[in-house]
Amino acid sequence: MENDYCIPLSPAKISAPRTLSRLNPSSVLDAETFTAITQDIAGIDRRQLGAKAYDLSAYRSEIISAVDFVLSGI
Repeated sequence: MENDYCIPLSPAKISAPRTLSRLNPSSVLDAETFTAITQDIAGIDRRQLGAKAYDLSAYRSEIISAVDFVLSGI
């Protein structure tokens, strides 16, 4: 069983007023801004994920920084 890590995304127009920019980085997908809800990260069996929707590798450093913030508070 291989796990992937998933960070839920929320449309920024819904979540932006209640987020911390370092903990909840934003990304633009199909011309819409989404906020990563990093505090809800989860390990999920790859078979449960379904088809890949987006490649967020362009936001890698922001995501790693947010996960580091969750784990260490730095």
